[in-house]
Amino acid sequence: MSRLAELGIAKRLALIVVTGAVALAVLVGITLNSEHKLNQQSDLVNGLQGALAALNHLDTRMSELKVDGYRAALGHDVLSDVADDVQATADAMDEVVAADLEQQFAGYQPHITGFSDFIAAFVQDGVANAPSVRDRIGEIDERNTEAGGELDGLVDEVAKVIAQEQIDMNNTVSNTRMVTLLVAGVCMAGLIGLAVPTARSILGPVHRLGEVIDRLAHGELTSRSGSRPRPPAR
Repeated sequence: MSRLAELGIAKRLALIVVTGAVALAVLVGITLNSEHKLNQQSDLVNGLQGALAALNHLDTRMSELKVDGYRAALGHDVLSDVADDVQATADAMDEVVAADLEQQFAGYQPHITGFSDFIAAFVQDGVANAPSVRDRIGEIDERNTEAGGELDGLVDEVAKVIAQEQIDMNNTVSNTRMVTLLVAGVCMAGLIGLAVPTARSILGPVHRLGEVIDRLAHGELTSRSGSRPRPPAR
């Protein structure tokens, strides 16, 4: 505080301006950094949600293949349906790969492709001779459980990652708010600490000078302000 008292009014005011500018720059930096981080997290969540939608679409296509197998065992002609569902399943797998899950999906893809090929052959046999495939209906469940169970595991994994990223986004917002309030509080305290002594150093002499003028107005010609000129800076 003694060093602050040694500074002139102009330097004190300049120090207040610089402190305010630095505080503003820090707050802007915090805001921009938080915005950048939130944008990255948002893009990641959006991509994962697209991947999750693609996985659910694939799961639906596999369920339709399963139904095609059951219908063929009942003697229904579903050759055109199964051809469409096989192609839809292949397209759904392409969507999963396109959703940045190629590496994670690589281990599951052969089982799903195998299930799709199995159903296509099963339907052909069923349409040709339904009774010949009825004793193999259990195989549909077995193969579907194998491929679908693995797919469900990947769906759960992606869903957990999405949930964690959303938690991280909330944490980013909370941390940014806390840091912003902390920095703003520190800067406000610093500005007040600079402004109050500066205001006193300005208003004190003005107040004393007003008292002197008032006394002079009442005839006290020997009144003095008590202020001393500041020695020139070296």
